[in-house]
Amino acid sequence: MRPTVTFLLLAPFLLAAEPDFPLTADSQPQPNVPKGTLLKDSYTAKESSVFPGTERDYQIYLPAGFDKTKPAAFMVFQDGVIYQAPVVFDNLIAKKQISPLVGIFIKPGVVPAANDNALPRFNRSYECDSVTDTYSQFLLNEFLPAIEAKHALKLSTDPNHAAISGNSRGGICAFMAAWHRPDRFRRVFTGVGTYVGIHGADQLPVLVRKFEPKPLRVFLQSGTGDNNLYCGDWWMANQMMERSLTWAGYDVNHAWGVGGHNAKHATQIFPDVMRWLWRDWQTNIEIKANPKGESKWKGYEVVGDGKWESLLQEPEKPESDYPQLSPEMASMADGSVFIHKPSPEQDIVLFVRIDASGKKRRSKSASQAGSAAFEQGQTTACASFSMPSIPKSMHGSWTSPKTDGWNRK
Repeated sequence: MRPTVTFLLLAPFLLAAEPDFPLTADSQPQPNVPKGTLLKDSYTAKESSVFPGTERDYQIYLPAGFDKTKPAAFMVFQDGVIYQAPVVFDNLIAKKQISPLVGIFIKPGVVPAANDNALPRFNRSYECDSVTDTYSQFLLNEFLPAIEAKHALKLSTDPNHAAISGNSRGGICAFMAAWHRPDRFRRVFTGVGTYVGIHGADQLPVLVRKFEPKPLRVFLQSGTGDNNLYCGDWWMANQMMERSLTWAGYDVNHAWGVGGHNAKHATQIFPDVMRWLWRDWQTNIEIKANPKGESKWKGYEVVGDGKWESLLQEPEKPESDYPQLSPEMASMADGSVFIHKPSPEQDIVLFVRIDASGKKRRSKSASQAGSAAFEQGQTTACASFSMPSIPKSMHGSWTSPKTDGWNRK
């Protein structure tokens, strides 16, 4: 009986075995295809870094015939070389199906052990699972400039020429870098992305719906065998992200399967992902927000109703009756936006109302509010606001076009 019992116990696991994900020809070296080169190096963050004292290895892929004098399109990968990316780059670049890319494969930071009785501190979760802009600061302000200088590279600053990718924690890390800085990254691929409650990423499906759509193109991959742990269900979380991105009008695609929490399925589909992310790269490189005009996002549903207009048109009221503004902009339920700007008159702020049709109207108010950004009819900056005399439903925060793409004429 014991062998039979053993078989019965093992049978469910045998039936649920993960399928194979065979690679296509585009993920395998091909004869007569020019091969790129890989540079290997390491980077140690300075004490002034957002990740001080961390050390990390990295590799750089340079396509065949690479011209270092011209700004290059590039793609950043978290966790080093994944998805057979250098081989895929060789094959797809040779077919002109993607732009000639520089590949940047970066490992998570490690803080070396302080002494023989200590262990190294692995920084991966802190760097990758966070929903803050810290990692994007590290990439754009520290790491990329450093490797450009060291290896005489010239990476393009056009966000349409930049992609970012990662698996698991590296996936959420990649998405957040593009989310915070769509002015620098606009193409995103995440494999089994960790959109769960480790450091707040479980809130992303809701945040995607609450923010005005950003100019991003996003491909998601997950499977029914993905992680289901104390912090959330990866398979369900990826589907929620896809539905939120679709609802908000993003250029989004996905590949669902039956795989587990690994890179097997993502590696198999990577050539198709690259073709999709870089489609039309020779004729129409620009990625726009809400490209099909199908977004269901409405700002007034997020900010709520309020009484700003009546307050602003009664400057005879004492200053204490006015909202004490710390920001530059706030939105109304009717779709209009109020912007405040500096005035030559002491203790006076000029307010500009832009209605939903784009018409502008100016008025004055007595206020100690700070300066505002208003240039050529466009908002160029905005920030968090707190208005004691305004209903709480109007409290909220907006960030600058450099971080969330808000730019209302």
